Amino acid sequence: MSWKPFDFGVTELRSLDGVVGEDSGLIHSTRPERATGYDGLSYFVKGPELEIVFAELTGCILANAVELPVPCARVCSFQGNLLAGTRKISQVRAAIDMFISSPRLVTNHETLYDAAVVDVWLANYDRNMGNIVGTPNGGSKIDFVFIDFEKSIVLRQYPNMLAAQRAPRDFWPSEDLGRLMSERKPLFPPPGIMSRIRGMNENRCLEISAEVADALGGVPWHEDTAFVLAARAANIERLTREVWA
Repeated sequence: MSWKPFDFGVTELRSLDGVVGEDSGLIHSTRPERATGYDGLSYFVKGPELEIVFAELTGCILANAVELPVPCARVCSFQGNLLAGTRKISQVRAAIDMFISSPRLVTNHETLYDAAVVDVWLANYDRNMGNIVGTPNGGSKIDFVFIDFEKSIVLRQYPNMLAAQRAPRDFWPSEDLGRLMSERKPLFPPPGIMSRIRGMNENRCLEISAEVADALGGVPWHEDTAFVLAARAANIERLTREVWA
């Protein structure tokens, strides 16, 4: 799945179809559920806690805005609750670490390091093997798609204070993913993604956070989030260097 922009909006769900289990090949801290929309599409949904829903949706939209491949995100409405929904995509069943170690099998392997920069920007400390999806791209090759942004600190309440409490290295991928990526880490962070993040000024960040907040009926901290996002975007080179060291 190559990057493409998506339209954010609200989808009414027809049904919740069960919690995502280990047999899916995905591991999530928030136990998302499968769901089916009246639009005929399948979703993974999280919530209804406002912090989780706002962070997941806003993170996905922001990542898409800087051209990181992510699934389409929607507010999903079900029986009076508003949930964060991401559209289900086709997934390979093989362990993702095989592809991380074999760039020739991945058409967009370089996006691993783009995602690392996005996670620095969003202060996301939860990038691991479980939230990178491999989707088929003809023959034996796959594309990487990135999911799970609900742990991004700057998308939650008190964003500035929480981000200041974390060391830069907290935002490098964890466990086996971090180790494998460190073995192939380029000398310098990818300049393209940093340039696109630098372009996310306060007006653009506020536009996105306000759109999500409005769709959720109001999020008290969304303006604080936009301010911190813009400040981190302006300083993305310094922040990323601290993580890359």
